[in-house]
Amino acid sequence: MIRFASFLAVSVAFGLAAQAGEAVTFETLDTDGSGLITESEFVGWKTADGATTSTEAIMEFLTIDADGNGAITPEEFDAAMESKSSKDETSGSDGSSDTF
Repeated sequence: MIRFASFLAVSVAFGLAAQAGEAVTFETLDTDGSGLITESEFVGWKTADGATTSTEAIMEFLTIDADGNGAITPEEFDAAMESKSSKDETSGSDGSSDTF
């Protein structure tokens, strides 16, 4: 039960950050401070607002986890953010979205 309560608190925090329009940072997603973003951390953040399913979030996580080690490193995170920024520039988006 404590695990669920912790998950719920983290999910709510991520949802509030997303609603406030804050830019996502590596530190925001690395909730345990391990230096890696785990699948559960990413999926919890990505699904917090209800717009993304767990399956969609897992697929995105697997895409970002370039080396397939089960965690997103700071370098993989930066590469994903850079890729998103490049796509936003070519599509005309202002890049203000908090998602990848």
